Amino acid sequence: VLQWLQTSLPECRVFVRSSLRRVLGREWVVQDRSLDFVICDGRFEVIAAVDLMRGGRRRSHSDDKRQLLESAGVRYACWDTARLPEQSELVSWLALRDGNAA
Repeated sequence: VLQWLQTSLPECRVFVRSSLRRVLGREWVVQDRSLDFVICDGRFEVIAAVDLMRGGRRRSHSDDKRQLLESAGVRYACWDTARLPEQSELVSWLALRDGNAA
């Protein structure tokens, strides 16, 4: 998945195994949660976070993560590794935050 993300988003930086506190800061997060991937733009600003489903099951706390991240302007997705989005869907999901490509 890491290689697919890096290949699909060459203008972005993809980091593995991060956490809500690293992305949002301690003041936003009471209980820290892990994130499988964090995607940053070319300026290293966090634009998205991704978790992977294990065995077709959503990871616990996905809704809490989504709410916290999206309130901070960071997109969140939880994908089934057997059904990853097409590259065009991925690019569209991350497209145009402030008039510039992610």
